[in-house]
Amino acid sequence: LNFGAVRLPCVPPCHQCTSATMPGVSRAAIVLSLLPLSSSLSFVRPSLFSRTSARAMSTSLDDDAQNEPEQSTSPPPEPRKSHCTTVCVVPPPSATVAWEALTRARLELRDPGFFRWPPHANLLYPFLELKSMKKRREVSSEAEDCPLIDDDMLDALERVGAKCHPFKVTISELGIFGNKNRGVLWAYPRSYAVGEKTGTEHGTPFCHRDEPMIQLQASLEAEFPTCTEQRKSRSFHPHITLSHYASIEDALSAKEQIETWWTPIQYTASEIYVLRRVGDEGQFEIAATVSLGMGQSPVTDDKALPSQSLVQIHDPPISFPDMPETEEEWVHEERMKLKARRNSSWKTRRRKRAGRKRRNGRNKERIPDAPEIIAQKRAERKAKREALAAQADAEDVDAATSKS
Repeated sequence: LNFGAVRLPCVPPCHQCTSATMPGVSRAAIVLSLLPLSSSLSFVRPSLFSRTSARAMSTSLDDDAQNEPEQSTSPPPEPRKSHCTTVCVVPPPSATVAWEALTRARLELRDPGFFRWPPHANLLYPFLELKSMKKRREVSSEAEDCPLIDDDMLDALERVGAKCHPFKVTISELGIFGNKNRGVLWAYPRSYAVGEKTGTEHGTPFCHRDEPMIQLQASLEAEFPTCTEQRKSRSFHPHITLSHYASIEDALSAKEQIETWWTPIQYTASEIYVLRRVGDEGQFEIAATVSLGMGQSPVTDDKALPSQSLVQIHDPPISFPDMPETEEEWVHEERMKLKARRNSSWKTRRRKRAGRKRRNGRNKERIPDAPEIIAQKRAERKAKREALAAQADAEDVDAATSKS
C-alpha cells in the first residue's frame, strides 16, 4: 500500500512485504508500528487489523520464546580431577645433595617411577585437570586467550603462597607400608620452621600436626576442597616414595639395604610445584611454581591476594634439570610389572566384592510368612493337586471309551 510518501506493508502483512520492505523485523513489530495509523485510515477494517495484529504478535512471541536459550538452574559441575596433575614438594634444583642421595636410592632400588616422577611428596594428588593443548587450540590459537591455569586456580595458589612461609626439610627416617601383595618403601620428609635448631624436638617419630608441610597441605585442601585423597586416614602423612615392591617383606629387605649407607639430608623448601604429565608414557613437568611467603606481609583475609605475584606459570611446562630425558628399558619393565600387579589386585578385589554380595544375598534372614499367607499357599497347592488328579481321571476315561 502507498499512502502519500509513506509506503505501508500489506494488511495482513505478507512475506514479500515483510522481507522486502523491512528485513529483519517481525510481523508483530510491523503491525504494532501501524496501530497509531489504523485509527486515521478509514479503508482499513479495525476488526481485521486487530485480529491480524493479535495473531502476528502471538506468533512472534512464541518464536522469540523458542529461540531464547534455556537458563539452567542446576549447580555447575565440579571441576574434574586427574592423576596426570599434582601439587607437591620437590627438592629445589639447587639442593644438589638431596637430589644425588634420593636419585642414588631410587636407582639402587629400581624404582618403577624413576622416569615419570621426580623425588616428591604429594600435597594434593590427584589434582584438578589442567587444560590440554588440544582443548586450548579448539578455543583459540593464541595461548594468552586460553591459559594453561585459569584465574580461579591461580588466585587460590596465590593465597596459599602468601599464607605459608619457607621451611626446612630433613630426610633421615625410612618407612614401609603395604601387605602380602604390595609393599612401598618411603622416606619421611620431616619439616620445621626456619630458625628451629632441629625438627625432632616434638618427640614423635612421624607427622606432627604443627609441621609446616602439614599446615601447607591443610591450606591447599581448604582452597581445593574436592582434593582430599592425601588424607585417606583422616590425617596427612607426607612421604617420598623410593620404590614399589610385590610384598611388604620385599620392602622391608630393601629398607635394611638402604639404611646401611643412608645419612640425613636437608634442604629448604621455598616453593612448591604444580606438575603435569601427558599420556601414560609422559613425565611429570613443572606447570607452575608457587613461591612461599618471600617476605610478604602476613595475609589476614583469606580472600586477599599478595601485593606481587607468587605463581610463575610455565607454558609449555618444563622438566627438572636432573630428571632423565628418556625412559630406560629397565625402568619401563619395572613400571609394566607394577601396572600388572595393580591390575591383578584390582581384579581380585572386584571378584571378592562380587562374592560377598552373592553370599550376603543368600544368607539374608528370611522373614516368616503370616498364618493367613501360609493357609492361602496350602489351599492353592491343594487345588492344583486336585485339578491335576481330575485331569488324569478324565484322560483315563477318554482312553477307555476310545478302546471300546
